[in-house]
Amino acid sequence: RAGRVIVQGSEETEGALSVIGAVSPPGGDISEPVSQATLRIVKVFWGLDASLAYKRHFPAINWLTSYSLYQDTLANWFNAQGLTTRAYHDHNAGYYKRNQTHPNIGYQVFKGKKDIGGLSGWPESDLVMMQKTVDEFINDDWFHTYYMTVSGHAGYYWDTNRQAAKHKDEVNHLKYPIAVRGYLAAQMEVEYALTELLTKLEAAGIADETVIALTSDHYPYALSDKDYNAL
Repeated sequence: RAGRVIVQGSEETEGALSVIGAVSPPGGDISEPVSQATLRIVKVFWGLDASLAYKRHFPAINWLTSYSLYQDTLANWFNAQGLTTRAYHDHNAGYYKRNQTHPNIGYQVFKGKKDIGGLSGWPESDLVMMQKTVDEFINDDWFHTYYMTVSGHAGYYWDTNRQAAKHKDEVNHLKYPIAVRGYLAAQMEVEYALTELLTKLEAAGIADETVIALTSDHYPYALSDKDYNAL
């Protein structure tokens, strides 16, 4: 359970306090009384997943059994306003069970690689995803659309990363290690995808009325410390 706190002895210092209750019921049965009492207090549940831990995927938190009672999702809020909420991902829909988690958090439409069409190789093209999907919502009066990109993903070498190879000539003159140049080349596809989106929004006359929020889910961990520091 989380809360806002003012540090004792100082009226100007504020912070956040999180309390985590760990329970390990026999056989993983969270319906037993101790687990249920804990859930009623904390309102957030992170269900650890042994299969993810064995795969060395950390944090090994199950995406389908975990939940929060603190805040509704953006998708559900926009659904309540009468919008059609959409989510797109240019990799396999079932990867990390996103074909289940995204509908679970409220997205009425979720399309992965197969449903979008025209996507192949690794990593797939964010630009193609934009080209294939923007017209599905851009003429709506209002829309909420979530894109999960993949073109900038690892590894960052010409022979293993389709997007890095595609944009090799645009970055190969830079004085960086080869892995860093590969990383920058892969990000070029994301750049062109955003350009495609903005161009279509401007052509529709709604660019100034559209809010775009960008966020990453991790740093480029496939780079060595030396290569990362070169950035």
